[in-house]
Amino acid sequence: MKILVIAPTPFFADRGCHIRIYREIDYLQSKGHQVELVTYHLGDNLPGLKIHRTIKLPWYRKLGPGPSFHKLYIDFLLLFKALRVIGKFKPDIIHAHLHEGAIIAKICSWVYKIPVVFDVQGSLVGELKAHKFIRKNSFLGKIFLFIESWTYHTAHILFVNTNYTAENLVRDYSLNRGSILVIPDAAIDASPMTLFNPPDRKRSELAIPLNKKMVVYLGVLGEHQGTDFLLRVIQYVLRERDDIHFLIMGYPDEKKYMNLATTYNIAKYVSFTGRIPFTQRWEYLAVGDIAVAPKFMDGGEGNGKLYDYMMAGLPTVVFDHPVNREILGDKGIYAKTADIGSFGDCILRLLGDKKYYQEMRDKIRCSQFEEDVSGRNSFFALEQVLESIHRSAKNGYFCHKIPESEANTRPY
Repeated sequence: MKILVIAPTPFFADRGCHIRIYREIDYLQSKGHQVELVTYHLGDNLPGLKIHRTIKLPWYRKLGPGPSFHKLYIDFLLLFKALRVIGKFKPDIIHAHLHEGAIIAKICSWVYKIPVVFDVQGSLVGELKAHKFIRKNSFLGKIFLFIESWTYHTAHILFVNTNYTAENLVRDYSLNRGSILVIPDAAIDASPMTLFNPPDRKRSELAIPLNKKMVVYLGVLGEHQGTDFLLRVIQYVLRERDDIHFLIMGYPDEKKYMNLATTYNIAKYVSFTGRIPFTQRWEYLAVGDIAVAPKFMDGGEGNGKLYDYMMAGLPTVVFDHPVNREILGDKGIYAKTADIGSFGDCILRLLGDKKYYQEMRDKIRCSQFEEDVSGRNSFFALEQVLESIHRSAKNGYFCHKIPESEANTRPY
């Protein structure tokens, strides 16, 4: 089966959206399918992936997430590139990521009569609001809401990363639940040999004292990701004990947050690494005692870093949100949303109560949970649905419903 992936993003840039795209492509290729990717002009090339990029625009260098007016014309360039690639590659299915990708894929589908699947990674309007690009209930917001609603009806099948998202789509956009497949973000590439390496060497490289308790964060930096909130939490925690160090891994705006840490008088307790290569994340996570994910879930996105935290054996503090509970279940430590004291107290309890810490760590380390977060079941379902759509297209019609054998496939 030949699959064209459309990704309107600077792939690859070591962040959640790109990691999901890579994992899906890597899995499908491992099963013998031929996959090619159309994406923006900037980003890293990964070995083993056939990538087609738009023409270079030297003035656009944004690798981080979030909206930009530049994307309006870059997406037109991506559409023309996709049409050209389809003419040569002749894919059986178009696999679109993000709402802009769904629009591009639909146009390509009109031209070439190819079925489309849409990998939904959050809400378009929710993301624009989270990045303060539009205001709530504004006229512009209503336009984008119409566009978002339309994109959900452009594809034959939708893929989402949580049941929570699937239920919201059914409720808010009158979609058929049978046309939505849940494919959780998963730590499918994890290797136990990389998870339990002694962390002392990496701590020394990072100039972090070996006698400090270590709290780690890995992901995009930004207000909507909870970075500003996390620095306030660090202030709160350090009032109670000073034998804790925080390792904040990710980008963009590292210098901004380093300066903010200095303003808050916590700089000597916080290390910023900048962008971490996807393939090296395990050795960095191994230095941690616990992990945090203070992400505000207003954008309707998943929280894929939790799978990596869990696979690395790290008890994790998160906000009490349905998405986080769906992923972690009884293995998460839940704080009240946007409550500095609640989040800080969760950290302090984990690091101060040895029995509680070991109990949470044991839950995460169980072999069944490691199998669950590997995501093998959900990626198998992805392949089966694509093959079903391909078969129906060969028979002269496009499938708009997930086969019963895959509809209930879940990794939990």
